Amino acid sequence: MAEFENYKRRSQKDVDERIRSALGRLLEDFLPLGDNLHRAKEAAQGAPQIADGITMVEQAFFTALAKHDIAPVLALGCTFDPAVHEAIAQQPSTEREAGLIIGEVEKGYLWKGNLLRAARVVVSTGEPKDET
Repeated sequence: MAEFENYKRRSQKDVDERIRSALGRLLEDFLPLGDNLHRAKEAAQGAPQIADGITMVEQAFFTALAKHDIAPVLALGCTFDPAVHEAIAQQPSTEREAGLIIGEVEKGYLWKGNLLRAARVVVSTGEPKDET
């Protein structure tokens, strides 16, 4: 009886993990839509009515993601964390100390606390080098 209960528990755990993995892959496929909505909104700044329409669609998209426990990774102004950020460039900055994120190229997302996609960021190296 105990062996059968252990078998049922392991089987259920395996099924749950497969479902979670499949959902994670599906959700990852939808994330570029949010990126493209953001780009479209920026491109439409000269046409306020179009930009407003894109903003409404973008807000609905991110509201839907939030309903399913998908949250953006905090990046700008935060300390670089390789667990949730991917540094694609470093840049000297007189205004920010070394290791702080000064630019976000692509948003990252967490799903129920697990990383779906790392935020692609630009990291400050601190003061520029003195070339003298």
